[in-house]
Amino acid sequence: MFPGNENDLNERRMNIASLVDPDATDQDRRKQTIWPYEEMAGLARIGAWSIVLSTGDFEWSPQIYEILSIDRSFKPTEENQKMLFGSEKFLQTRSHLIEQVNAFGKVDTQVDFFTPDGMHRVCRLTARMDFLEEGSKLIGFLQDVTEEKMKDTRIAVTTRKLKSALELSGIGIWSINVDKNTFAFDEVCPEKFLVQKQIVRPLDEFLANLLPCDQQRVADEIMRVQRTGESMSTSWSREIGGQIRSFDVNMGREIGIDGGVEIIGVARESTKEKQLQMSLEAKSREAEAALKTQKDFVARMSHEIRTPMNGVIGMLEVLKRSELQHEQYKHVDVAISSARSLLHILNDVIDLSLLEAPQFRRVSEPFQLDRTISDIMALFRSAACEKGLNLSVEYSSSLPEWVAGDELRIRQILTNIVGNAVKFTNSGGVRIIVDFCQENQQIDIKVLDTGIGMAKEEIESAFDQFYQADTAITRRIGGVGLGLTITRQLVDLLDGEIHVRSRKLQGSEFRVILPASRASSPTIEVVNEPSLTTVPLKILAADDNPAMQKILSALLQPLGHDITIVGDGQAAVAAAATQDFDVILMDVMMPVMDGPTAARSIRQMGGRGGSVPIIAITANAMTGDREGYLSAGITDYLSKPIEVPLLLEALSRAAMATGKA
Repeated sequence: MFPGNENDLNERRMNIASLVDPDATDQDRRKQTIWPYEEMAGLARIGAWSIVLSTGDFEWSPQIYEILSIDRSFKPTEENQKMLFGSEKFLQTRSHLIEQVNAFGKVDTQVDFFTPDGMHRVCRLTARMDFLEEGSKLIGFLQDVTEEKMKDTRIAVTTRKLKSALELSGIGIWSINVDKNTFAFDEVCPEKFLVQKQIVRPLDEFLANLLPCDQQRVADEIMRVQRTGESMSTSWSREIGGQIRSFDVNMGREIGIDGGVEIIGVARESTKEKQLQMSLEAKSREAEAALKTQKDFVARMSHEIRTPMNGVIGMLEVLKRSELQHEQYKHVDVAISSARSLLHILNDVIDLSLLEAPQFRRVSEPFQLDRTISDIMALFRSAACEKGLNLSVEYSSSLPEWVAGDELRIRQILTNIVGNAVKFTNSGGVRIIVDFCQENQQIDIKVLDTGIGMAKEEIESAFDQFYQADTAITRRIGGVGLGLTITRQLVDLLDGEIHVRSRKLQGSEFRVILPASRASSPTIEVVNEPSLTTVPLKILAADDNPAMQKILSALLQPLGHDITIVGDGQAAVAAAATQDFDVILMDVMMPVMDGPTAARSIRQMGGRGGSVPIIAITANAMTGDREGYLSAGITDYLSKPIEVPLLLEALSRAAMATGKA
């Protein structure tokens, strides 16, 4: 059997032909057979064959049949082998073997073929000539090396892919021979990593080519890896071609082929990444500066917008409390309502700016959810009554008395949703359903209304900025389309969910799921709701806005309070140093000295100044301000425009704190 073509042989494979004793006599060879090696040959997938040249008679060992995957009944005659391997290939292979044996005494080659069942085989074929009395006999072995060949092929393919991957990724492999004190790059590295095309060099020379700031550090790191055997990641830089180039490096300790210690590592050029990182850091600093500018601008705009609105609404409230005819009272009421609508729009714009800034921080503090919702219901009850709407709330029995969450943001979310429900409902009512999920530590709140509803395509756009489904309705009802945008952003920032179901002209259901865990009652004593009537108080009011000064005087003096007004923080400190006040109303942003600075100065006086309640009045109630006010010694704060009931509540709390109530 002579299938296949001659190929170069792997000299490392064992010489199968040596199984036949080369020193045996012809007579011995005649007595000797290769079959006793059958068991050994079977384990090695080696089959023996022979052909008598004068007669053309073939003989195969059982292993040949296994290698060729053919039945033992197959007779290895010349004609049958021509049919098995193909006549032309069979004759060419036999002729080639005979020529090689005659020329060199033996042949050792490789052949490949397909078995009758279609399996590809790669075999090692050896042959030599035996000259016997009855004639020449060509004998040899056939070894199945298909698996070895496949392994070699896989290794070669893997090696080629690895080399390509290293070249494409810019990764270089290197090693340090500790005993020889040499540093060596692999063949991928010279163009990419070296100044000189020198793959192996003394370690000291390599270290000397690094930037001076890296040399000692890298040397110490190499010694540490050698000493501890722990892998590590580091970096180094060097000047190549007049440019500073940076490399990210990983290295570890290994045992070399000769048994010596080696440091093996990879280096990847990271110059562009380092440059990009530096650029990003610079842009980040610029962005932080821009965000600070934005924050300062929003704070200033909040103050500048809300302060005059405070004057408008405050003076209208003062006017409303004066003796007016019925028609005049109605006119003032309309003016107040219009001013509050304008303020609501301004607040939406400012809130949107605040939510898009990074100073937003989520808090989790104990609060009573039912009380928060009651406050929201009270806020919209008047508007609901005017439209004849039924405003109701249902609490699940699973709702704990106290929950921990971001009460301020939850209040804002529900205020927006309930406010929209009341706004867009003309008949029927608004129902709030409150549930608590202990397993997921969440509150689940649904707000259902019987209002105008939304079509499917309107629901998908409802949370977009400035989106208004029906401009005619919007012109009649008002708003700029930011409420739901702010609501969605608040829900996302709290890691919550918001879902909407609605049908045109049939109402809507807004469902909000927010994180809130069961909480214990705060250790601080909970006092009863303060009375809005207090005994006369001696009040110091610091505000640089003349309108605000007049509003405070007009609101508080008729209630019997003695009010002293100053125009800046420094004047407030001076007044507090010479007089004893029951409470101080302190504007936050003032010339000469701001409110928090003035509060600190008053607290540092000691005595009465160390305990007098200080209420901040601010047009800039941003996230984090409360903590800043408390650290300055401020005990309470109100947002502009001043709501008269809230102002009176704050004064009542101050009176109770000082024992004046």
